[in-house]
Amino acid sequence: MVLNLRRLAADHAALHSKLPPYYLVQPEDGHFAAADDLSQVNILLTGPPGTPYSEGLWRLQLKIPEDYPNSPPKATFRTRIWHPNVEEMTGAVCVDTLKRDWQSRLTLRDVLITISCLLINPNPDSALNSSAGNLLREDYDVFAHQAKLMTSIHAPIQPALHGAVQEAKHRGEDPGSVHRETDTHQRPRKQQRIQTGTTMKSNRPPSEYIPHPPRDIAIHPQPVPEDDPMQMSDDDENDDPASASKENNPSLSPTPVRLAPPSSPRKNAFGKRPLSVLSLAYPEDPDTEMMLVDSDSEPENDTDTPKQA
Repeated sequence: MVLNLRRLAADHAALHSKLPPYYLVQPEDGHFAAADDLSQVNILLTGPPGTPYSEGLWRLQLKIPEDYPNSPPKATFRTRIWHPNVEEMTGAVCVDTLKRDWQSRLTLRDVLITISCLLINPNPDSALNSSAGNLLREDYDVFAHQAKLMTSIHAPIQPALHGAVQEAKHRGEDPGSVHRETDTHQRPRKQQRIQTGTTMKSNRPPSEYIPHPPRDIAIHPQPVPEDDPMQMSDDDENDDPASASKENNPSLSPTPVRLAPPSSPRKNAFGKRPLSVLSLAYPEDPDTEMMLVDSDSEPENDTDTPKQA
């Protein structure tokens, strides 16, 4: 009996020195036994983040039997909670750790951690609330909606306890907790990517990183060459008449050139016959007029020309 009391006192002292995550000590309100009563533990439990119970705060009581630690304590929710492993009317908790899996080496701290894990991972196979267990199997979204609704009705967080609740939740982010394990499981991927990029840069020899000297952007005038061979050759070709005649010579063309047929000697470009020039001797008198006659056309009566006798 004395050994049991020593063990019980040590477990209480461990709880007062450091509470498990999501737990906080309730203020004295006269509803429960005094803090020096070792036969029971009265404590507050807040819902872990990421669960349907994250916005709630419940009163939890542990009743410790006289033969503790040979027999497990009994856990009861004094605040109503809608949970598959908690009887809705009495608040009794059903968990294997407090029944067939109990071992005398387990402490009160281990019991509290086990109950908080039920809020994270409910077990519908050992349900005391059959409606909650069946809904959890069928549709988790509907179950979560119902659990949030019941939490907001029966277990809202009082404004005066918001600071203590946030501190209890931060305690759950310590290494080894469920929420912290999720974060540390994802962080090595990001760190690995950063280290890979740094390693690729450091593998290059330092000689490749020698900066180039600054470029001289000053403009220096350069002398113009007197004789440009390319320009002289072009000018010689343009000035050479033989080269010019070769370019216009159709016989040197790689493709045959078709020339237009000669026009008729009797027609000019406008389709009229050329005029024949009368072979007359030039008179000595410069005032004498000279006439051009079309040999093919009929003679016209010129009234203006005087007849010769």
